[in-house]
Amino acid sequence: MTDPIDKPDKETRRRGDKEAKRPARSPGLPVSLSPCLCFLRKHWFLLLILAGAAVAALWPAGLGWTARLDPSLCGALAVLLSAWGLETRRLRDAALRPQAALWAAAISYGLLPGLAWLAGLLLPDDSASACC
Repeated sequence: MTDPIDKPDKETRRRGDKEAKRPARSPGLPVSLSPCLCFLRKHWFLLLILAGAAVAALWPAGLGWTARLDPSLCGALAVLLSAWGLETRRLRDAALRPQAALWAAAISYGLLPGLAWLAGLLLPDDSASACC
């Protein structure tokens, strides 16, 4: 006997609804758990970020071990892991046509610091408000 979620009824197939094309549930799991696993597969990274932020906010002493980590090593590891999931074709295309990366670097290291410096000129002078 087939599960009703795996096969759409005749009325749905006749109308050609998108609901008829929904993916089957995970095998061996109750129907109620399947949507949860689908959500976790799609949003696992966001959930990990939220969990990390919650730990940092509620229990900062639990993250004391991170003081011993080298920031440059952590940054390099983060870049490696974020690039790991890219397709080789996309990496090759970025290497052959680096215009987008060069524009991003020019904006990040040229335009934005320049705008921040100009915005800093609009701030009041610290020496005028200092007392004693």
